[in-house]
Amino acid sequence: MRKFFKILSVAVSILFILILLLSYGISTNKFNNLVKNKIQNNITIAKVDFQKINISLNIKNFNLALELIEPNIKINNEKIHINQLQFFIKLTPAFSKVYILEEVNINLKNNEIKNIKNIFDTSKNVLLKKNIDKILDGKIRGKLKFKIDEKFKLKEYFFDGFVQQASVDLYENLPFLTNINSQIVIDNKEVSFKKGSAQLVNLNLRSDLSFNISEKKIFGNMQLDGLLDEKINLKSIKKIFNFKFLKLVSNIDGKINGNFNIDVDLNKDYTIKKNNSKSSINLSNLFFIYKFNSKNLKIDDLNSEIQVLDQNINYDTKLKLNNNTVKINGNYNLKEKFHKIKSEGKVNLNSFFKSSIIQDDVVFKTDVIYQKNDFKNAKILMTLNNSSIKIPYINYSKSKGKKASLNFNLNKGNKNYLIKNFKYNSNKDFINLDYMSLNNDFKFQNFGKIKLKIANNDFQLIKKNNLILINGKKIDFTTTLQEYLNKDSSQSFTLPNSNLRMSISAALLPSETLSNFKLSAQIRAGEIESLSMFSNYTDRKVFTAEIKNKDNQKKLIVYSEKTKPLFGNLNYFSGIYDGIFRLEKEYLGKSLSTTYINIENFYIRDMPILADILSVASITGALDVLKGKGIYFEKLNLKYNTINEELRIEEFYGTGPSIGFIIDGRVGADNFVSLKGNMVPANTLNKIIRNIPLIGKVLTGKEGDGIFGASFKIKGKKNDLQTTVNPLKTLTPRFIQRFLSIFRPKLN
Repeated sequence: MRKFFKILSVAVSILFILILLLSYGISTNKFNNLVKNKIQNNITIAKVDFQKINISLNIKNFNLALELIEPNIKINNEKIHINQLQFFIKLTPAFSKVYILEEVNINLKNNEIKNIKNIFDTSKNVLLKKNIDKILDGKIRGKLKFKIDEKFKLKEYFFDGFVQQASVDLYENLPFLTNINSQIVIDNKEVSFKKGSAQLVNLNLRSDLSFNISEKKIFGNMQLDGLLDEKINLKSIKKIFNFKFLKLVSNIDGKINGNFNIDVDLNKDYTIKKNNSKSSINLSNLFFIYKFNSKNLKIDDLNSEIQVLDQNINYDTKLKLNNNTVKINGNYNLKEKFHKIKSEGKVNLNSFFKSSIIQDDVVFKTDVIYQKNDFKNAKILMTLNNSSIKIPYINYSKSKGKKASLNFNLNKGNKNYLIKNFKYNSNKDFINLDYMSLNNDFKFQNFGKIKLKIANNDFQLIKKNNLILINGKKIDFTTTLQEYLNKDSSQSFTLPNSNLRMSISAALLPSETLSNFKLSAQIRAGEIESLSMFSNYTDRKVFTAEIKNKDNQKKLIVYSEKTKPLFGNLNYFSGIYDGIFRLEKEYLGKSLSTTYINIENFYIRDMPILADILSVASITGALDVLKGKGIYFEKLNLKYNTINEELRIEEFYGTGPSIGFIIDGRVGADNFVSLKGNMVPANTLNKIIRNIPLIGKVLTGKEGDGIFGASFKIKGKKNDLQTTVNPLKTLTPRFIQRFLSIFRPKLN
């Protein structure tokens, strides 16, 4: 018995020593090849080398721990720096030389992320590889632990480490997310980023975020602050969010700070299932340029509070639009893409449109709705007390300080805008419009019933299918011709295809009134195809106009037994009185026409250009008559061609008992006038000489010319004409001047 206890004592002592040795570890190289083969057979992308293996007993889990001494590991030929690499194998099967791996522990040193991410080069998960490839640089360290079942499949895993100075390519052409620092904790249930920080150009981000793998839930907090500027590359952000508003923004500058409490549930395909996040964003002193209708609007001093809750974005904003204060608040539903905006403030409409009949500042209130990022409708209220208004063609104007208001609804169709319930009021003046349609460039297309009573206008327009009826007591055409001649293409509108019928009791012209004004016209493709107009002046004299269109030959004919009412407010024709006026205009092509004008038995009085010529030429008798009753002319003939909006005179002369003239030249498409001519006194004497056989026409020249005359030039813009007279030519007989001109080269 004593012998048994002695043997038992020795055995226990040996076992104790063995356990003690295994607990502290035994180093050996006998298992090197076995371990290398096991690793490389199961992890083909890995190459492992080491000096020895330290074998110890893990009493807690009753297994063997194998720690590689001085390990040298390469994965996909990239070296991985580690402090420690341990394998844990089952103890009992090891006695039978069956080595079953249970757990692996890796303690990583600081490694370049670009080396670590090569582990995933052979992954079949395309999405995983694509996102990992976006990580450009940085370092990672930490402890990695994973447990493996008997079939060498991953059962559990755990990582606790740190990412430092990393950079990520978030999106095409977007600046990199840089200086990323975060603690990362990963296990079977959750991925967490703790005390994270990063930079996007001048924006600072801080976060504590977690992703619950089984529940597919993202939760945590993010904070953002810094400066917004063009370096962020708005073009790429516009692609991500697909907001039309952002596509028109440039030159952005300002401050932003935000707090995001994130609570998002995901579907199986990782799309958003439910968003319970709560976020707040503050924009401070923001500046940017917004392009609207080819105009650059300056948005300055923008301050905004934005709240995001349960698919809704609410905001309250104050800004300066081209130095005028505007307040905006609204709600945007992310799910329905429904956007409701309320705004109020002061604007100048010329900031938005190329031209506007409303000048100066407008006080406004609007309710606007966007659906799926497209404009749908708006209710607009305007106070026009501090605005001046000018409506061309009907001689209406409102001065600043006079009370006025304008209200209407604006709706968006597929290819146009529709204005409804249009109401303008200013004291007793009013305009009521059922509807008006505009194209996408805000140019006129169509309209409904219009009732108008403003200044010297009292009539209504009614559109019935293809028929437009204009009926009323009076209409003011006092400035119509002047407005037409001074129009530019930005103010033009397209007339709808229609038949026009007009019946007005009194049509006002400069210094005259037309009674029982009747007009009938046919409009096609925005042009008047045919026209018939008849009216009488108050003294029963006749005024008619017609457009004939036969065999694609279009001709305008105007006849008036008074001339003054047609040209009374045009600076360079304001001195014409009396006379019978005839005009014929032949349309030879889209941009080509020939016009003939004849005026008989008229007087010219108080015409500044003519006074300048007579004064410099010292034709004092005629100058005295001009300032008195006026200079009498028997006739005026003018023929000119219009080519691409340039007027070229073919023939222009006038004759009277005391004076005659002859003119040629052109008026350019830019309204620059370049004319030259001769003013000939004693026209009756010149007419007698012209009738002398053989030498008469040689001495006097064309009709309107004569033996002696004052040569003059008229140049400049229409509203700033400069007249010069050549004294030397005034003294030189005209037939000598004409003879010498034969040898001068002609200018095209």
